[in-house]
Amino acid sequence: MLYNQIKIACRNLWKDKSYSSLNIAGLALAVTVFLFILHYVRLEHSYENIHAKADRLHRITLDLYNGSEFVVTDCESYPVLGPRLQRDFPEVVNYARVEHIGNTEVGIGAEGFIVDRVFAADSQYFSLFNMDFVKGVKARALRGPNEAVISESTAAQLFGQKDPLGQVITIAGEPLTITGVFKDIPENTHLKFDMLQPFQRVTKTDPGLDSWNNNNNYTYVELADGASLEDFNRKLHQLSRREAPQ
Repeated sequence: MLYNQIKIACRNLWKDKSYSSLNIAGLALAVTVFLFILHYVRLEHSYENIHAKADRLHRITLDLYNGSEFVVTDCESYPVLGPRLQRDFPEVVNYARVEHIGNTEVGIGAEGFIVDRVFAADSQYFSLFNMDFVKGVKARALRGPNEAVISESTAAQLFGQKDPLGQVITIAGEPLTITGVFKDIPENTHLKFDMLQPFQRVTKTDPGLDSWNNNNNYTYVELADGASLEDFNRKLHQLSRREAPQ
């Protein structure tokens, strides 16, 4: 019975080839679009799920005003904010500051390379966010002022088949030792980088970063389990009125 039905269906398809082709093409297009949408929705819903503490991690933002008129919300905040929050806010378990450096020329001997996505971060970044290291010890990464960690792709770009650990690179004439290699950052996270330098290097080259006058970095905080986000935001508002430039 099934065989006869298949034969009849094939004959009908063959009888009106134009109409059949149009229907098959339409069905194929519909299935393709459905699968694309399904993949996109799954990717969007998976954002930051790679981080075990995702439900307790928050990025501080600034609402900027011109007098009493709201201008814009800025995701970059003051570098003094992270240490201050951990010191004065008991619900803040930990913090990490991250600054976007951008495309950077990296020297290895007489050769020069461009690394696209370079950031600076506090060493405790690795306590907040999950990252898989394939070389080096994550718990000790970025503890010293003259070191860096790089992605697997960047390690291949800079060193080929050589072991990158212990290799020395130069950035702006300063030597940095590679102390770790991490797996390439996946697509389902908002912060993607190829190299991390210690945040100490940023504050060393710009003393003004120790004030409330520069908001050029991201500040992430880990709140204690059960902490009220509403109360935390209220305390942040009070702090900004006391300390931040008006």
